[in-house]
Amino acid sequence: MKIDEEINNKSKFFLLNRRQFFFMSGMLGIALLSGERKISIAKTGEEAEMTYTVKDYNRILGMEGFSDPLLKNHFTLYQGYVTQSNKIMEALNLLLKEGKAGTPEYAELKRRFGWEFNGMRLHEYYFENLGGKGISKRGGNCIKNWLSHLVALRHGRRILRQPAP
Repeated sequence: MKIDEEINNKSKFFLLNRRQFFFMSGMLGIALLSGERKISIAKTGEEAEMTYTVKDYNRILGMEGFSDPLLKNHFTLYQGYVTQSNKIMEALNLLLKEGKAGTPEYAELKRRFGWEFNGMRLHEYYFENLGGKGISKRGGNCIKNWLSHLVALRHGRRILRQPAP
């Protein structure tokens, strides 16, 4: 009887609900694909007071296949995302200092910050990978890691499909 209780107490530590399981699976997938060794999960109550700055991507103006008005429109969108991210971060920090981290207003701002931050970061990734012809000469390992994981996954499926001896 004591052994069953001990097992139940230990297994409670490992029980995850569906949302937690998918979240942890996603974080593991991001870690594997990105090659990052340290993945940080932000916690409420520890918001950083920082501002994001608009990066200059004028170097890609005049690039073959893209019109300058199109690129300038995207620069404007990017600047808007950076501005909104900073405004929302300020509002979140203010609510946090007031002790309103559990309010619906705080939750909505956190959701909205995710949208604005993702828009900002995705534009940065997009602009940084534009320019020139052929494969990017930047030293990024993201695609290499992704391809190596894809090859490993395909190899693993072949092994799993083989009949057992």
